[in-house]
Amino acid sequence: MKYRLKWLILLLSFPPVANAQLSQVGDFGLIDHRGDFQQMSRYGDSKAMVLTMQSTSCADNPTILSQFNSLQRQFADDEFTFMLLNSMPDASRANVAALFEDAGNEVPVLMDQAQSIAESLHATYIGETFILRPRDGLVLWQGSIGDEMLVSALNSVQIGESPQRSTRLVDFNCELRYPSRTEHQTAGISYAADVVPILERRCVSCHNQGGIAPWAMTSHQMVQGWSPMIRETILTRRMPPGQVDREVGHLDGVNELTVAEEQTLLHWIAMGSQKAASEPDPLTEIVLENPQWPLGEPDYILKIEPQTIPATGLLDYYHVRIINQNTENKWIRKIDVNPGNRDVVHHVAAYLTDKDSSGGLASRSYLIGWTPGRVPVDFPDHSGQLLPASKDIIMELHYTTTGKETTDQTQIGLYFWDSPPANVMRDEPIVNASFRLLPNERNHRLQASRTFNRDFVLYGMTPHMHYRGKAMRYTAVYPDGSTEELLSVPNYQFAWQYVYHLAEPKLMPAGTKIIVSGAFDNSAQNPYNPDPNATVRFGEQTYDEMFIGMAMFRYVGETPQNYGTR
Repeated sequence: MKYRLKWLILLLSFPPVANAQLSQVGDFGLIDHRGDFQQMSRYGDSKAMVLTMQSTSCADNPTILSQFNSLQRQFADDEFTFMLLNSMPDASRANVAALFEDAGNEVPVLMDQAQSIAESLHATYIGETFILRPRDGLVLWQGSIGDEMLVSALNSVQIGESPQRSTRLVDFNCELRYPSRTEHQTAGISYAADVVPILERRCVSCHNQGGIAPWAMTSHQMVQGWSPMIRETILTRRMPPGQVDREVGHLDGVNELTVAEEQTLLHWIAMGSQKAASEPDPLTEIVLENPQWPLGEPDYILKIEPQTIPATGLLDYYHVRIINQNTENKWIRKIDVNPGNRDVVHHVAAYLTDKDSSGGLASRSYLIGWTPGRVPVDFPDHSGQLLPASKDIIMELHYTTTGKETTDQTQIGLYFWDSPPANVMRDEPIVNASFRLLPNERNHRLQASRTFNRDFVLYGMTPHMHYRGKAMRYTAVYPDGSTEELLSVPNYQFAWQYVYHLAEPKLMPAGTKIIVSGAFDNSAQNPYNPDPNATVRFGEQTYDEMFIGMAMFRYVGETPQNYGTR
């Protein structure tokens, strides 16, 4: 009785989800127990999402799962999406995956170690269930998975009626605690000491005057004004860009919020994004330079003729040939791209092509690419890439219009070795070009692979798809049959194409196969999709698709002296 009284007090401390006044949760995205990215708004075509709080450590878990599975089976033929939400701070994805593999359950379990989504929902106990409207995050119903009113609520949603709110007490004995929130509410969060260091580490390099971001974090006032958007981009995993599955591989330099950083920022925003009057504002003192050439003046600059970008319209790629004026072979040690007009340059790709060729796709080999956020390339381990005197450069430029006619003159800066380096670096594709995406196909899975016939050292990987790209993963299959996950980008974004560098270069034996697997979303629920009614194949334009996993590596024993002889 005492326990039920405590829960009654807890439940009454939150506003009831009544027909006349429904609460709303913002859009959110999380990686599930299988490593797939799930975003609520991508299920906007569902009538509702049923989300139940889950924990492997709760003694009531078998009962909760049994009732959840029964409910899912009952509504299997209806337009509902069922998911579980694990918001335990110490939850192990491996343990969750093992539990559900043994049970044969295919329902995604969203991993919310930062408890950000549970806090947004005001969840208070394991087994608590929410009926959400995915297109706008409206909470249609909130109660227990064991409440008979849940079935009635789903029946009401099914026919377009508003469900009656639950009045039933909690059925289960596992309270959901929020240790980080409690700590922050007790100790407070300092803007200068706690928040600004996170912004400096994760955000300011882009969000500065002259940076690539659309606004600059120059003061507390600016950050406070943009704090609702900061919260939205954190909860949907849009920022910081280039996020990966942290449980896959060992990578260097991925700019991603830790769990503690996410909690600090979100709790600070929830408290009003305040700065104490006595606190300094360190953001006002940060001055970042955006030099034209961060690596110093190049030895050789490849410059296109000025290109005119119209005010409006969807533009085909520009292909500009640059004549290589070098009369002898050169070994590149560093390389950088300097977009001439960052307002219109969406991305750049540069290729080598024979001087007597047309420069078409079949005749090209990759040199370098650029998208916002890409950093200059400084080849490691005394290695380099060859620029043959017999090759010209094809610069492929994707421009976006801004409503005003303008020009661009993008440049590539090359830094040469004075004498040939010790090793030859390669950046080569693993490609599948034989696919067809059907109209409104939500989850088209694809693979490409390459078997390496020589020992090699892997340094980095670059997934490349277009707007329908959903996810990409790299897996090594070794000659003895063992496998190793190298990289997973579960929420691929075409606007941010990074080279993901391994924390330590990985020596791989001859016979190793690298499998690149991924998925496309050609449905209307993909907000970036140019045309969900189109049948899509491999092609150069962004309304076409590509499936390319670039691999940056060197063969063991390959030197400039024997390059291309084996």
